[in-house]
Amino acid sequence: GSGILVTLGNPKSVLFYVSILPTVVDVNALSGTDIVLLLVTTALILAVAQYPFALAGARARMALTSPRAMLLMNRSAALCMG
Repeated sequence: GSGILVTLGNPKSVLFYVSILPTVVDVNALSGTDIVLLLVTTALILAVAQYPFALAGARARMALTSPRAMLLMNRSAALCMG
C-alpha cells in the first residue's frame, strides 16, 4: 500500500512513464486487456524493485527507535544546533 504511494510520488517514475512509454508502446493501439497486462507488469516490476528499500527502511526504523540511538540523535542534533 504505502510502497505504491511512495512510487507514485516519485517524480522519476512518473516522468519515465510519461516520456518513455509512449515512444516504446503505441498507446493508441492498446486494447483494454493490453492496458491491464501493462499495469500488472508495471506493478510487479515496481514492487520487486522497491521491496529492498522497504526492508531497509523497516530495519532502519527499528534501529533508530532504540533508546541508545535516540540519545545519540538528540546529542548530535544538540551539537549541530550549538
